[in-house]
Amino acid sequence: VGTWMATNDKDTVVLEITADSTFTWKATPGGQPAVELSGTIEPSADAIALSSEKAGTMVGKVVSKGPDAFEFSLPGAPAEAKPLLFQRQK
Repeated sequence: VGTWMATNDKDTVVLEITADSTFTWKATPGGQPAVELSGTIEPSADAIALSSEKAGTMVGKVVSKGPDAFEFSLPGAPAEAKPLLFQRQK
């Protein structure tokens, strides 16, 4: 629960998660307009599923990096793709 931010090169992703299991994912690719999705989040021991009516469901592997950070990676991503490192903002 909280506001989390990840940056990768020129891209920024802000993920807001509420206590009632809803989320807002706002991705801002460098030099492009922001893309925003919202819906429900379903956590498990090592993954989260972000479900939105607009875009379907995105499931990602999650690795804890302590109480204020986690890595998020998509299954099937290229081997050289780095996970997003989200850090708690609020």
